[in-house]
Parts: sequence; C-alpha cells; structure tokens
Amino acid sequence: METIIWQIEPIDYDLCVEWAISRRSDHQKRNYLVKMNKVVISEFAPNIHFGETHQKVKQQIESFNQISKKLTDLQTCLDFCEKERSQDNFCNSFLAGIEMAALNYFEAFDSFFEHSAKKCKSSMSVPIISMKDFLSYFDQMNLAEFEVVKIKSNENLPLKIIEHILDNTNCSISIDYNEALRNLDVAVEHLSFLKRINRLKYIEQPFSAHDLGLYIDLKKVTNIPIFIDETITKQLPTSDLVKICDGINFKVMKSGGPLNTLAQIKKARELKLKCMLGCMVESSLSMSNYVKMSYLVDYCDLDGSLFLNEDPFKMITINNGNVAL
Repeated sequence: METIIWQIEPIDYDLCVEWAISRRSDHQKRNYLVKMNKVVISEFAPNIHFGETHQKVKQQIESFNQISKKLTDLQTCLDFCEKERSQDNFCNSFLAGIEMAALNYFEAFDSFFEHSAKKCKSSMSVPIISMKDFLSYFDQMNLAEFEVVKIKSNENLPLKIIEHILDNTNCSISIDYNEALRNLDVAVEHLSFLKRINRLKYIEQPFSAHDLGLYIDLKKVTNIPIFIDETITKQLPTSDLVKICDGINFKVMKSGGPLNTLAQIKKARELKLKCMLGCMVESSLSMSNYVKMSYLVDYCDLDGSLFLNEDPFKMITINNGNVAL
C-alpha cells in the first residue's frame, strides 16, 4: 500500500479590491493548501461566518495529522470525509479540501463527474463599493463581458451601480444580499424598483438563514426568483425549501466536499429547484475542479480567483465570461 504524507499549510492572498459584502470586508484572504507527498493537490477556504476560524483550523490540522497516516487509498479518504460530515470534528471547508485532494491525487474526479466539463459561463460579482471606485472596477474586471453581473447589496440598494450596468452593457444582473435585510418592508421597497428591470435574473439570500417566515412571505408577493445560499451548508435540500426559494447556490466549501455537493444538487433537481454552483475567494486550483462540475447546474458563479492580486496556480482562463480549463 502506498505511503502518503499529508501536509496542510496556510497561504495568504492579497486581494485586488476590497471584498466587501453586507456583513464584512477584507483586503486579504487566508486559505489552506493540501499537499500529498509534497505536491499541492487542493486548497480550502474557511468561512468565518460559519464559525470556521483560523484557530479552529489550526487545531483540526493537529488532529488530522494523526488520522492522516491511515488515509492511504481513495476509498479510505472518501469514507473518512463521509463519516466526518455527519459529525462536527472538522470544518466543512476542511473536509472539502481533503476530499478534493483525494479525488485529484487518485485521478478519480472524472469517475464521479462523468461529463467533466471543460468550460462554463460564470457570473461576475460586484462588492459593496462606492460609485467612484466602481467605475474603475468596471473596467478592471471587464464587467461588460459577462452575461450576468451579481451585485452585492446591503439595506441600501446600489441604484447608480445597477443603472450604470444596465445602461452600458448587455448584461443581466442579480442582487446578492448575504442576509442583509431585516424585514419584509425593506425587501418590498427594493422589489418595487427591481421588478421594473427586465434583465434581472434573481435575488439571493435577502434575509437571515434563520428567518424562514420572511422568505415564505416574500414568495407570496413577488415572482422574482429567490435563491438561497447561507441557508444551505452540508445538509441535503428538503421539500420545505420549495416554500422559501426557487433555487440554491451550492458551494463545495459549505457542503464538505464535491461528492456531497453532487448529492445536494441531485436532491434539489428532484424538488424542481434551480441550481447554482458558487465559490469562496479561492484560487484557480479550486476553480479548475468546479468547472468540471459546472454541467450539473443552471448558473455558475466561479469568479473567486479574479479577486486575487496574484493567482499562483493559473489553472484556468477567463475570456468573455467563459471560465475554461
């Protein structure tokens, strides 16, 4: 049996723009590289919003260093990830990094994702940003080349940014609140403007993940598609979600690994929900795996590597809104 030496090391990325959403902003991102026999195979991106602190990751690396000695073949690695997803010993993102590493190291990714796409269309995100800075961002990120621009918002809808995109591009737009809205009245006020936009694709996670009643009430007063994101982590979608949304933004880092993401998408399809594949701020090392999975979904939001000042892996290209291996 092959001996495998596992190593997990932090990597710090400087961002080319202040990444601001409704609950936080960052100029730098710390992810973790997973090495197998000294070769970088995958990375994972902890999410503070879900309690995945760097102190917790550090402790889990120490625990994993003991366990990893037994992870010497694909099935053992996959069994470990599946078992741990049912417990809380490791962060979801940590398990995602281990599972992606195993699938890549043992060249098994294509056996689970049989179509294994080579490219996909991706949306492009706009952080919460001043109008002055947005004009520079618009050119810097070539926003006009993307079919869909996802605009981050707090309780103050960025009307001028929305209007600039609509007036100067052929892009459709979506609004991503990251749980920013606190009551139905504010949401209805926003919708009174948004419903007039014929190029609006959807709105995403307007309320807290726990305010399910607000989602039910919102669905009663609008035909605009509603996607959820933070509401779903590693659990499989249930029929109750049909009452609160029209689609789900799945992320491998939230789900605990690509195989659980696959199971989640299959279940969502059974429920007739639309599916999106998203990402955290991650390098092209991660995006290259997500592109392979993109055939599974209706929308892709795989722009995470574009926010890095320097992507050390350069495993994808992005041209005219197409992300390609």
